[in-house]
Amino acid sequence: MGAYMGLGCLAEAVVVPEACAVAVPTGGDPQSLCLLGCGVTTGFGAATHAAAVCPGEVVAVFGCGAVGLSAIQGARLAGARRVFAIDPDPDRRGLAAELGATDVLDPAAADPFSEVMSLTGGGADGAIEAVGDPEVMGRLLDAVHPGGTAVIVGLPDFASTITVSPFHLLMEKRLTGSIYGSADPHRDFPILAELYQRGRLRLDELTGGRYTLDEVNDAIAELADGRSPRPVITFGDPRGGEG
Repeated sequence: MGAYMGLGCLAEAVVVPEACAVAVPTGGDPQSLCLLGCGVTTGFGAATHAAAVCPGEVVAVFGCGAVGLSAIQGARLAGARRVFAIDPDPDRRGLAAELGATDVLDPAAADPFSEVMSLTGGGADGAIEAVGDPEVMGRLLDAVHPGGTAVIVGLPDFASTITVSPFHLLMEKRLTGSIYGSADPHRDFPILAELYQRGRLRLDELTGGRYTLDEVNDAIAELADGRSPRPVITFGDPRGGEG
């Protein structure tokens, strides 16, 4: 990662270090490209960098918000032959299938870890947790075969702990975390922007309603209700147009 990590949340202007300014190819919709700043890079990188998905592998993604959906796209573009999407929301499962998941599972219908193990004949090559739930994190190794990799991406409460069976580790299963998709923004942002412009990385489907700054509470409600992966706040540009 870069030397700096900071946020300008709901601010009309923000001053950032030069290291935080990344040029991307022109021509894309900035209201979709803005998702590269966090959720898309986090999920995509979790699949391509942390899990290091290879062509022909099987991947299970737990959670189909913006981060999980981006992990699904990363796995698809890395050449995974099978991608499981696990989420209780049927609309999110449907969107996951549209964006590249080959199998969708409802965790309320059956134990998803057992389902992945059964349907793959022994477990996935990689599993990605994008929920922020310590229970899912603690069981993530249940979804991968010996030698497989499980990646924790979600953010739980800071006081949370997990328990992992040592036998998973004795079977050479790997449990790791990934912050910001293990990404280098100066390397990865231009690549992701180009993939979007070529139609290979789909960002428009991840955005929801467009809101002005004085409608921020409506945007947060849309996000909290799960009505879209990422509503977008637009800001008036003093030079004209929207930013």
